[in-house]
Amino acid sequence: MRSLKSLKGLRIWGFPGVESFPDGDLPPNLTSLLVGRCHNLETPAFEWGLHTLTSLSQLTVWGMYPRMVSFSDDGCLLPISLTSLTISGMESRASLALQNLISLQVLNISYCPNLRSLGLLPATLERLESNDYPMLKERGLKDKGEYWTNIAHIPCIELDGEHIHQLKYNTWRLKCTNFVG
Repeated sequence: MRSLKSLKGLRIWGFPGVESFPDGDLPPNLTSLLVGRCHNLETPAFEWGLHTLTSLSQLTVWGMYPRMVSFSDDGCLLPISLTSLTISGMESRASLALQNLISLQVLNISYCPNLRSLGLLPATLERLESNDYPMLKERGLKDKGEYWTNIAHIPCIELDGEHIHQLKYNTWRLKCTNFVG
């Protein structure tokens, strides 16, 4: 796939025949990548070569087996060009390490019941969305959750469809309610 130099977006969804992404084999100029429901994919995320995709701004990883996707402990480096990251349908995760994603603006975590920690989040984050993520729902409640100090800087926070935090300024409210990610 590396020869597809002009390809900007790639969606790999529900292909049982996909078993691996050899390091560096993804098209080099991708700006958007979605990988989901490829249940025979056996290559761990740290071998995908994501850090080499310097133009990648949107990454979605959906419904993968736990051993396939890790963005912390196994040394997986995500490109600092990411502005939007969606992680959904992960059955088992220990933690995420995202503080080095200095361009990240939108983080969406859905259906990750066992994710234990988000770690430090980048100051650039403008929107945090979460559905069915118990840890954040329990510990991120405004002014009383133990995790609130880690997410209070984010202008727009939505947990299970409920806005729990928006900055008071109308410009941020408009951006928060009309954001298209």
